[in-house]
Amino acid sequence: MTDVQKIYPSDRVVLREVGLRDGLQLVKTFPSTQAKQRWIRDEYAAGVRCFEVGSFLPAKTFPQFVDAREIVATVAALPGAHGIALALNERGVNEALASGVAEIATVVLRDGGAQPGQTPTARATRRSPM
Repeated sequence: MTDVQKIYPSDRVVLREVGLRDGLQLVKTFPSTQAKQRWIRDEYAAGVRCFEVGSFLPAKTFPQFVDAREIVATVAALPGAHGIALALNERGVNEALASGVAEIATVVLRDGGAQPGQTPTARATRRSPM
């Protein structure tokens, strides 16, 4: 059995908490690091083992993820827990690797159509002429 099969077994459903990343991605106010850690511990106690812990994006633009390393460490300290972080560029990937996060999620664009400073989810979908 591979590590991927251990984390995502084919014979069961895996709950993946995305609120710490996706849920906080566009908010103006956000929980403290301690509140996020409590959030993780409470969900872990309820049986959740996979956590999207945040994004490695510029702190100036996305201050809600400035504590990503601490959140990664919180998940890593829980037996059997698995942390996933989003990184959209080489700098973010390097920061994610340095944090020790178990998995890095990224986005691949088919046509490179995003404008500088836009994330792929922020741009309109372009359709090719038929």
